[in-house]
Amino acid sequence: MRVAFLVTDYPTESGRTAGVFHRTLAEALVRSGAQVEVVAPVPRVPWPLARLNSRWSEYTRIPPRYVLGGVTVHRPRYWQVPRGNYLGVRHRSFARSLRRVLGRAPDVIHAHFGYPCGLAAAIAARRWQTPVVLTLHGSDVNVLPGVNRRTRWCFQQAVRRATFVSAVSEALADRTEALTGRRPVVLPIGIDLRRFRGLPEVAAARQAIGVTTAGPVVLFVGGLMAAKGVQVLLDALNSLPRRDVVGIFVGEGPLRSILSGRPGVRSVGQIPNEEVPLYLRAADVFVLPSFSEGMPTVLVEAGAAGTPTIGTAVGGTKEILGDERGLLIPAGSVADLVAALEQTLGDRIGALGRAGRLSEYVARAYDVDKNAATTLKIYESLAGATGTNPPPTLPF
Repeated sequence: MRVAFLVTDYPTESGRTAGVFHRTLAEALVRSGAQVEVVAPVPRVPWPLARLNSRWSEYTRIPPRYVLGGVTVHRPRYWQVPRGNYLGVRHRSFARSLRRVLGRAPDVIHAHFGYPCGLAAAIAARRWQTPVVLTLHGSDVNVLPGVNRRTRWCFQQAVRRATFVSAVSEALADRTEALTGRRPVVLPIGIDLRRFRGLPEVAAARQAIGVTTAGPVVLFVGGLMAAKGVQVLLDALNSLPRRDVVGIFVGEGPLRSILSGRPGVRSVGQIPNEEVPLYLRAADVFVLPSFSEGMPTVLVEAGAAGTPTIGTAVGGTKEILGDERGLLIPAGSVADLVAALEQTLGDRIGALGRAGRLSEYVARAYDVDKNAATTLKIYESLAGATGTNPPPTLPF
């Protein structure tokens, strides 16, 4: 089974971690017996412009082709139109890139995110007569269709023209159905649980990441931006009655500058994904105070690490932390976050009980190898299909 992944970004050998959840699934599919080739187009940057912007400079260093974890990764260059997603034109470049680097038709195209990849895959598949599996992840459902009529149309076309559509959360499936009239099957990607086996005890994990405090550690992992609730968490940490709490922020973003020099706050920047389990094990509580979410992988990782967790009642977070698997609070409320932190740090038995239930749930629903096996069965059931109707009997 030759599968083409069409994605917007993918990790590199040099340590670039964008799209790590794509890599997790692609490598799990390889372990399940599929041949996976990834196509992740890269904007073409003329050499003078690469000196003006660090992100543009990074694009020039991405190799055009490499092999990572048994997966062949193609990074074809394309001319990017400014605000191409909002104008609804970027998918055409992606479709041309897919056809150019693969040459012959794969057995299945698996597109991730409704736009640009979903619509690009539909265009390529029409010429090749190849089935398309589309996975919806979050912003493609929650944000892009609301930008303008063109982006809404592009999203709707991607969903309606795919052979099979899945979403990583019930919330995304609900919204997709409301926007398109078609309800995706809910199938999370999951995580590689092997990375969380044999983690050290809390004291050893803290020593490994350079934390010397004896006080509680509150951890955030994600983009340091307003939409992730970074300012809310910072205000909550400043409002806690106890002053021995240390807040560790992992990630990059425009709000990193406000963390610099704050007492009791440590900003470590971007870290390799392989180190995330160690930080989670070192923490007394993980907090994700986002204003919106699709299906946040980092919450699943917190569950695998056995870390008590607080999250806002938005998107897929509600599904992960529901049924007493974590504490859910309203988005944007500093007072509620302070109360949740005090409850978690003050009642360790209750906090660890919730963490244990979350760990059991993650092992049951978010094992990427189990979910990859299901995905491979979907591919096999669609072999030869080119329409938008899935086969009458699905493999789960």
